[in-house]
Amino acid sequence: MDTRSCQLWVSPCKFRTMDSSAWIAVIAAFVALASLPFTVQAARAAAGQAAESRRQTALQGQIHIDSQQPYVWLDIMGDDAQGTLLKLTVRNEGPTVATNIKASFDPHLQTMHQPEHFSDLQDLLASGLSYLAPGRKIEWTFDVGHQFFSSDMPKSTTVTINYAGPHGPCPTNTYLMRLDDIQISADVPAGSLHRVAERIKELTAVVKASS
Repeated sequence: MDTRSCQLWVSPCKFRTMDSSAWIAVIAAFVALASLPFTVQAARAAAGQAAESRRQTALQGQIHIDSQQPYVWLDIMGDDAQGTLLKLTVRNEGPTVATNIKASFDPHLQTMHQPEHFSDLQDLLASGLSYLAPGRKIEWTFDVGHQFFSSDMPKSTTVTINYAGPHGPCPTNTYLMRLDDIQISADVPAGSLHRVAERIKELTAVVKASS
């Protein structure tokens, strides 16, 4: 066999070797394309998990902030010592100090008991109380129950309260306060000391009358 024959015999082997490498590359490309959707889906799932983790972290942070904020409410209720006396009460039920506490009434509350004094009180509440410690309440005399409910004074008003805590302003609280709701409520004072005092008065009157 001469040199030319040998070259012609070797050349097909080279071509066959190159063809095998090309097929391997093509197959690898098809495998990569086939796995692409799964890779994209896995990437999306990882991104979703990261977003959910961030959302949960933000939610836990907000829950912590909310748990440290004060909670202030305002109401008109019967006095614990004298059941027929109505008092306006502002109280902080939260764990921290409330500051810049502002309350407004629409329409303005009206009372038969020192109306000018109560009008000044509403102006004070509108301008704001400086602070209210946790668990503390402030009370002002509003009116005598049976006198107020027998009058033609407005019996409902919309209350709006704004205040701040250690983490900044708290959400505005607005609600309708209908005083007619408490008109038929029991006016029995809390505890038993009031009844004891009344009984002592009765016994004292009997003793004086018999002496």
